Amino acid sequence: MGDYNESLVFFEDLRSAHPSRLEDMDVFSNLLYLQESRDKLCILALECGKIDKYRAETCCVQANYYSAKRDMEESIEYFKRALKLNRSYPLAWTLLGHDYIEVKNINAAIECYRRAASLNSRDYRSWYGLGQAYELMKLPFDAIYYYQKATDLRPNDGRMWKALAGCYRGLRQEIDMNECYKRAVSCDSAGRNVAIIQVGRIYEKMGKTNTAINYYHRAWELTKNAVSFNAQ
Repeated sequence: MGDYNESLVFFEDLRSAHPSRLEDMDVFSNLLYLQESRDKLCILALECGKIDKYRAETCCVQANYYSAKRDMEESIEYFKRALKLNRSYPLAWTLLGHDYIEVKNINAAIECYRRAASLNSRDYRSWYGLGQAYELMKLPFDAIYYYQKATDLRPNDGRMWKALAGCYRGLRQEIDMNECYKRAVSCDSAGRNVAIIQVGRIYEKMGKTNTAINYYHRAWELTKNAVSFNAQ
């Protein structure tokens, strides 16, 4: 659901109640990575290593820590260790794919994402990763196919729609791009202004000035309300 703060509370309660538990600590470490909580991630990596350094989950936690430090070489090595211990580990395949994207090894990333998707076809992250990889390879039609897979699984995630819109934008398919940005506007509160402005620009290019103005006005209202709320 993307509610990282609420998730963090539950994971910390779980750690407090079961300090020796390694199950799900890989997911917890990924949450800490996304929250940029490097200190907590370091502590978790050390504690998991003390419990059992030969568990796949432990290696994944340690890999996330090195990835947070931008030490991609060590991160990749620990993800590989996790996969040696458990080849049927979709999260590790996906995160290894992310690391390969970071070091521009696109072919290796694609292989990792494919492995992850074959193990868990319901995880949008592997499909989204494949979309990113093919977009980097300048293969927009392939990227669109995989981004559409991601939107099927995450129809209320604005990031998926904006990624898809970006591909259509590169292909100058403005109608499809417009529809994707509209979907992003309807479901993405965090980046809503960006998507609204993009839709406004599309209508402006199409010569539909009044419609464009309406979208720009919506973006302005959202910004004004946010500023007013923060001031309080």
